[in-house]
Amino acid sequence: MLKLHSVFDKIQGLILGKHEHFNDLGSPFGQEELLLEVIGDQSFPIMSNVDVGHTFPSHVFPIGIEAELDAGNGEIVFAEKGVYY
Repeated sequence: MLKLHSVFDKIQGLILGKHEHFNDLGSPFGQEELLLEVIGDQSFPIMSNVDVGHTFPSHVFPIGIEAELDAGNGEIVFAEKGVYY
């Protein structure tokens, strides 16, 4: 669905969370291989195997805030607060 809506043409980086039972499903492909097959030739950085999504532990990532992704060093820095009160 993300590819059909051209999301991969608009983003500057991608964080792929772990899926706790992905390898248990018997897929001949790894999660990263499957992702690259779907998105095709893109030039943005990709960080995979992150503790977010359908896994444990799962960290909460705020939606809609500025963040910096350094996939080479495995770092994600949120540039602003995710919650104000």
